[in-house]
Amino acid sequence: MAEKNIHPDSYFKKSLTKWIVKPLREYDFFRYKTAFVGRVTNDSIFQFINLQKDAYGGKTFTVNVGVRPLFIPHDYLSLQPGQRIGYFKYGADKWWSFKTEDRADHSFIEVNHIINDYVLEWFEQTSETNGLINLYTDSTQERIIPTSLNWRFFDLGHLYARQKQYGNAIDAMETAQKYFRLQPFAWCTEASEKCGEFIGILNKGESEVDDYLKNSERISKINLGLDK
Repeated sequence: MAEKNIHPDSYFKKSLTKWIVKPLREYDFFRYKTAFVGRVTNDSIFQFINLQKDAYGGKTFTVNVGVRPLFIPHDYLSLQPGQRIGYFKYGADKWWSFKTEDRADHSFIEVNHIINDYVLEWFEQTSETNGLINLYTDSTQERIIPTSLNWRFFDLGHLYARQKQYGNAIDAMETAQKYFRLQPFAWCTEASEKCGEFIGILNKGESEVDDYLKNSERISKINLGLDK
């Protein structure tokens, strides 16, 4: 069949499988969704790579990477903490073409190299809770950690709780609650109430906190389709 009769999306799928899905199986990544691969670390942190096509039909794509601790309640998958992989190598976002088979192959080869040279190391650094705490408290990482201070401290409170640093966890949750209260939206009021509930659990001690975190992980896995 002549190349002109083949839709570029077929080049995208072929190169995605060849250069991303198959090579990353070595590192325990699995195909999570159509344009996602992911893995769950031993510390219950979901690490993922998402290939995002141009929404306007330009036959280009960019690549997002992110990490989400499953013991923090999730209704949906957030891309933060995370970043576009162009920033790892070029310090800026980059989009790649898949208009032809050669372009798709060339594009995915470069993406494969960036993942191997930069992203896998970042995933290793963020595979455990301590690594994420270091990330969240590093002032140079503003492009990677959640930009919203309320959610940033909400996450950090759960990370500290996972490490049984309950004093730091309470401080972080109180800060998150303060920022949520500054916004006059219903969802902020609900989030503020969740902060208060978790602060109450933190004050009850280790057993209650562990049960909360385990239940949050169970629910997150169901919501994200990772419970299979």
